[in-house]
Amino acid sequence: MSKSNWLKKLIFVDEGSEKREEPVKQPEKTSNVRKQASSTPPPLPGSHVSNMSATTVLSEIAITQPLDPSQIIGKADQQLQDKLCNDVLGKQMADGIDYVKFKKSVDSLKNIQPDEALRFNTAYLTLKATFPSLTVESLSQTINQYVDLMEQERKKGLDELNNLRKQNIEKKEVDINKAIGNIEKMKAEIQKLTTFVTEANAEIVEKKNDYALREANFNATVDKIVNQLKGDKVKIETIIKTN
Repeated sequence: MSKSNWLKKLIFVDEGSEKREEPVKQPEKTSNVRKQASSTPPPLPGSHVSNMSATTVLSEIAITQPLDPSQIIGKADQQLQDKLCNDVLGKQMADGIDYVKFKKSVDSLKNIQPDEALRFNTAYLTLKATFPSLTVESLSQTINQYVDLMEQERKKGLDELNNLRKQNIEKKEVDINKAIGNIEKMKAEIQKLTTFVTEANAEIVEKKNDYALREANFNATVDKIVNQLKGDKVKIETIIKTN
């Protein structure tokens, strides 16, 4: 028989034939450990993990959509119209009679001639008498020149608008795309950290439970040995008679 088995037989009696002694009361610290082992230990401070992800953050961003340019119906601006007419139509395209002078002559007849066709013919014939070089072709040619000038103004105005778009829209859109990219990176980082905290917290809880149970079992084992020793001490002191 090995020494350890011999000591076991020597110290421990048959639990079925002997009344078990009450365990030795442990200090308050041991008692607290036993209570802790029987229940789940409290979570670590700050171990509550939020499930909020960057996707939720993105969904909370108020993203509005601009109007479809093809669906926008423009409205002539009277102030802009006056300026363009003054800048463009104020330029005389040819010596003598051009379209602008002809149109002024036509408009001057409104009060005396309600019929537009008659006004056009009357103005043309009147001016033709004073300026023999006036022709329908020359009037059409000057109109084409005014149209070209007006298209140049259109290009100039649209170029100015495009510059404003670059300054106030395109640069901001680049910044927004960078911000969204950063949010996506943070989303991945949040997910990574969330997984780490969740798994690490679960591991800590498992270890706490294991160590608490092992501590309780260790104390219970020592209690058993101590109780047996003290019980035998009492028996020795009360049963054995030296006299």
